[in-house]
Amino acid sequence: MTSSERLELKLLWRFLAVVEHGSFAKAARAINLTQQAVAYSIASLESTLGVPLFERDESGTVATDYGQRLAHHARALLAESKRTIESLQALQSASAGSVRIGVSEVLSAQVVPLALTRLLAKHPDIEVTVREGTSQRMYGLLLRGEIDIMVGAPPIAIKLGDNVEQLFLFEDRDFVVMRAGHPIASVSPPQLADLQSLTWLVSQSREEDYQFLCESFHVAGLQPPRHVIRNAGLATGINLLLLSDCVSLTSLWLAPQIMNTTAGGLFRAYRVPGLERVRRAFIRVIRSTTLSPVAQSLIAEIRTAAAELHQFNGPT
Repeated sequence: MTSSERLELKLLWRFLAVVEHGSFAKAARAINLTQQAVAYSIASLESTLGVPLFERDESGTVATDYGQRLAHHARALLAESKRTIESLQALQSASAGSVRIGVSEVLSAQVVPLALTRLLAKHPDIEVTVREGTSQRMYGLLLRGEIDIMVGAPPIAIKLGDNVEQLFLFEDRDFVVMRAGHPIASVSPPQLADLQSLTWLVSQSREEDYQFLCESFHVAGLQPPRHVIRNAGLATGINLLLLSDCVSLTSLWLAPQIMNTTAGGLFRAYRVPGLERVRRAFIRVIRSTTLSPVAQSLIAEIRTAAAELHQFNGPT
């Protein structure tokens, strides 16, 4: 072991006390140690470095050239040590640090933004990274350790691993959504047979939605809809619904923009017997990973936001 590796921070701290106070006795009183302990620390440093660090003159104990050079580096080293400790302590608190979250598209519009807004208002120094995509893609990012938290509705095809913890957020039932002036809107409530000949809008990224639609018509003894538009984006889908006679199967809660415009009178939403699938949304984390306080705070905000926003129950 080299001499530099044997230098201890506490010895440097005691050494600087002598430099600043110009006396072993004064330094000992300032740092609440005995004079003998301080003298022993300085002797240990001098033995390790092989050079004299102090000399006595008429004014007291004065650092030698070696001591002055060491004092310069010791101050920098102790300051850096202090900054490192403070940085690590901040990382362990919810007032600083970072969190990475992956959100499925249908939940990115309202729940997570509200939670993030509240979290950042309380802790403006945190760093947040948001990834958005399909539930399948976000689940892969979680397993690879590229995100800390996943929020979304589980696709049917995904089987959770034993190392994944799932925290329930809410559940909702599917609705058939259409524009307010749609011809079928005059049929109250519409039945499955009334919807067979219409053009259906389904998410390109959720194949299970299309499968559920086809199976539901088969169970009712009806042919599946022949006219289907596969859409890749929620915003485009809303505009298609608003400007055409397309209909779509969705959870109003999982598509907040539709929820809001439905409440505003632009759309109509109906529960149709045979198409009332229950959807659930969850927070997912890796069990073996210790979540930072920042991540834990974000989860709490998401659950609070979900509980508040889910007070909207949709049509009956």
